[in-house]
Amino acid sequence: MNQWKLCILKPGEKEVMSNPSWDQVHSILDQLDGYNLDNTSLLSDQAGDLMVAGGDEYNGVRLYYLSYYDDGYSEELVNSSRDG
Repeated sequence: MNQWKLCILKPGEKEVMSNPSWDQVHSILDQLDGYNLDNTSLLSDQAGDLMVAGGDEYNGVRLYYLSYYDDGYSEELVNSSRDG
């Protein structure tokens, strides 16, 4: 069975949850605001790592940075149509 860890990074604080539920993951993603919580990662030795950062608001729109990494392969999702 695939084991997951959810790393929650706040200024000066790191929390790790083992095998979080999707409701817990969703709750943390909803809290990303770019200040109090600006980085979280879902980690798995078998499936790779997904990192979500940001949550800052720019002109009324929340902006996020997504990155996926697995054994030397990586992808980044950034909306390049936004200035800022």
